[in-house]
Amino acid sequence: ALEKKPGDRKLLLQSAAGDIEDRHFGDARAKLSSLLQKNANDAAALNLLAAVETSEGRVGEAESILMRAMEAAPNSHFARYNLARLLLDHPRFRTPEQAAVQARKYYDEGRTKCGGPADPALEKAIDAAFKAVEEARKL
Repeated sequence: ALEKKPGDRKLLLQSAAGDIEDRHFGDARAKLSSLLQKNANDAAALNLLAAVETSEGRVGEAESILMRAMEAAPNSHFARYNLARLLLDHPRFRTPEQAAVQARKYYDEGRTKCGGPADPALEKAIDAAFKAVEEARKL
């Protein structure tokens, strides 16, 4: 389908998502770069690009891209949920408690401000992060 409509945004996003799943990060990056050249504020493309950066170990870049995606689509929950996951999985320069607090903040914003659906897996991960912090305090 993409061969017949090479510039089709929806098809490019779907194809890039498939590339990410198949770990073909270079192909995904090329497609996403093409979309972002047309619209630097394409929040869906930014979210997928953040996934590429994370998968390639560039967590700081992924975090920056997700912040851009939140600015580009302030009423969308996707970047907030993705940023919450990123913080839990890669706290970087944060303590575990700071990462858990920020993850909860972004998730709650996604739910309340943006009307995002419940994400039981993300809620469980956030709860587990807080539980780990509490257990560490007991030591």
